[in-house]
Amino acid sequence: MTPTEISALLDIDEREFCDDIATVGSPARRAYVRGLASTALELRHTLHDTALAGSPYSIQECQRLLAVAQSSVI
Repeated sequence: MTPTEISALLDIDEREFCDDIATVGSPARRAYVRGLASTALELRHTLHDTALAGSPYSIQECQRLLAVAQSSVI
């Protein structure tokens, strides 16, 4: 979800929330990034499961994500 959507659901000021998310080290940013990482991990687990089941798209996407991960440490 976007910061705008989250601020609407939490009924908090959008500008203040976006500023907090943009501030490295702020609790709001840590929570937002943790949520993003958790969601990405869940999606990747699902993608992996569908690749194991033989989905051509999922296989290709897993290969792409692996190449991206490898290039970030080489």
